[in-house]
Amino acid sequence: MRFPIYQVDAFTSVVFAGNPAAVMMCEKPMPKWMMQKLADENNLSETAFLYAQDGGFNLRWFTPTTEVNLCGHATLASAHVLFSENLISTNTISFFTKSGELTVTRASTRFGEGYEMNFPAKTFVHDTAPDYVLERLGFEPIETFYAEDNWVFVCSEQQVREFDRSFIDLEGKHGVILTAQSSLDDLDIVSRYFGFKSLGIEEDPVTGSAHCAIVRYWTAVLDKTLLVCEQASARGGFMECDLRGDRVLLRGVAATFMKGECFLDAIEQTDTDADQQGPSCE
Repeated sequence: MRFPIYQVDAFTSVVFAGNPAAVMMCEKPMPKWMMQKLADENNLSETAFLYAQDGGFNLRWFTPTTEVNLCGHATLASAHVLFSENLISTNTISFFTKSGELTVTRASTRFGEGYEMNFPAKTFVHDTAPDYVLERLGFEPIETFYAEDNWVFVCSEQQVREFDRSFIDLEGKHGVILTAQSSLDDLDIVSRYFGFKSLGIEEDPVTGSAHCAIVRYWTAVLDKTLLVCEQASARGGFMECDLRGDRVLLRGVAATFMKGECFLDAIEQTDTDADQQGPSCE
């Protein structure tokens, strides 16, 4: 069997920047074990799998080691494929995911013509991180909070940009977000994202879901609802975060790097893949 597969650089207008994601178009649900093998084979921070369903698309995201409940850059990449390849005739796409129904709309952004994603804004609680995480961090953060499986450390802009450690060998649910107010006039905040062992990602280049975790904090601190954000990884990327109640509109652009075909033997649905039935919305 042959399946179309694309690689898209998200949150950038040019290739070799932003966050690369693989997008795989399926005609029907694929067993979870096969999606995980494909994500491992692709060896990108996320691979997105989607198929047409109920006027929209069922969408799931996998790192090389696990399935995740929310992924911004692979959603942006999926929408970019559908729009740029003329696989959809409307200006808005509905994705059915483990984080509920997510919509993506064509939109003008300060970075060029792109897309607006409607995502849930995550809640957070101030807490103290485990000693082994703080020891690896190597400095005393200004503030610490926990936002749905991620530790968030508010620190200086210099600490964000110059951080050179890793959390990939440590136990934890998802990862660590470093974030700071920007000193630049045209930016509000900077951040970086580092994964724990279970996530299988040492540093994610640009992370939409991480901004869902920090948007409530920064809109309150800066007293504004629209943030211009830079993720200061080596590849780098930019997005707008527009807080609307319990939702956040993430705006960004994307660029297709390559497209091709994935060759697989016929895959049969098994009873162990019952989680594939329906849109799996929570």
